[in-house]
Amino acid sequence: MKTGKDIAHMIAVAIKEADNSYFFEDYTKQANAVVAALARKGLVIVPVDPTEDMINFTKENLPYGRQKPEDMLKNIYKTMIAAAKGNLKVKAPTDS
Repeated sequence: MKTGKDIAHMIAVAIKEADNSYFFEDYTKQANAVVAALARKGLVIVPVDPTEDMINFTKENLPYGRQKPEDMLKNIYKTMIAAAKGNLKVKAPTDS
């Protein structure tokens, strides 16, 4: 799974390739600013396909019991995003 640092590096390379000026820019600093700006807006970068870690974490951390389909989907989404962000700590069971 890509980390925030890996993603920032990919963004930095893309910025550098897009900017053909002759100035020496700190592309990593710019990329980190982009990732931080996304995070401040509540956005994260996740893989298109969930990783095995994301799937396993979600499977182990979903609340069990009867749920409305929309609540179940919301729980799956939030748990997979938490896994993608690296929050792979097992949560305590909750009553829903």
